Amino acid sequence: MTRLLLPLVLAAVLVGCPPPPELHFTAAEMSSFEATTTYDAAMAYLESQRDFAFASSQMHLTTFGESFEGRPLPLVVIGADS
Repeated sequence: MTRLLLPLVLAAVLVGCPPPPELHFTAAEMSSFEATTTYDAAMAYLESQRDFAFASSQMHLTTFGESFEGRPLPLVVIGADS
C-alpha cells in the first residue's frame, strides 16, 4: 500500500504545479555585457510579468517620479496583499 501511495502523492503534486517559467536573458547577458537593456524593453518585460496569474495578485507596478527625460521611473512592489 505504501509503495502505491507515494507515486500517487507525487503525481498529484506535479499535476498541480505550474510549468517552469521560460528563461529570460537580458541584453547584457546576450551580448557578453557589451550592451544594456533599453527602457522600453525593461518596461515591456515588467508589463508582461504583471499579466501572469501569480504576479497579478502579488506584483504591483507603479511609478515614483520622472527621469530628466520625462519618462516614468518604475517601482515594482512584490508581496502578498494584506
